[in-house]
Amino acid sequence: MKQVAPLSKSQYGIYVECINKAGEVCYNNGFIYRLDGCLEEERLRNAIETAIKAHPAFFCRIELNKNDEPVQVIDLSNETWSLAIEQIDDIERIKPLL
Repeated sequence: MKQVAPLSKSQYGIYVECINKAGEVCYNNGFIYRLDGCLEEERLRNAIETAIKAHPAFFCRIELNKNDEPVQVIDLSNETWSLAIEQIDDIERIKPLL
């Protein structure tokens, strides 16, 4: 299922800012969390995947329509997203990469 809608004024402003600052990180900021103790990875993965799939906005992207105007497209036809969990032993080495 694919839905197309115009951008809101706020979305359009963010779109213009991102186009003008191509290659820079404007709104996507990475975080690292240290989880101590016993972690049930499969339960964490299932919880996050369930939350993501319940919110169509996570499957939203901006495309240009036939008039070269930006529109938001929600495409639920490819719901194969899954979470990859990595074991990181040296957090300090990873931080500069975010």
